[in-house]
Amino acid sequence: MVTIQHHPPRGRWSYLRRGQWRSGLANGKHTTLICCPCCGYVGALRETHEIAADGTVSPAYWHDVTSCGYYEFIRLEDWAP
Repeated sequence: MVTIQHHPPRGRWSYLRRGQWRSGLANGKHTTLICCPCCGYVGALRETHEIAADGTVSPAYWHDVTSCGYYEFIRLEDWAP
């Protein structure tokens, strides 16, 4: 299991780095944004993902970009439900 570091927004321009997460908006909905630890592109968890009280995400995170394909079980550091 890979731990993804929490990176809360700090002002208007606050960029995520590989292996970081924060809350955000995607298509007008509140979601969890993750910067892929492999390729560095930012994506959102899908509606099919669930986050446990300890931050464990299920099912596994799959970054299905053609050139990446990162697939791993992850835990969001400092998650507060």
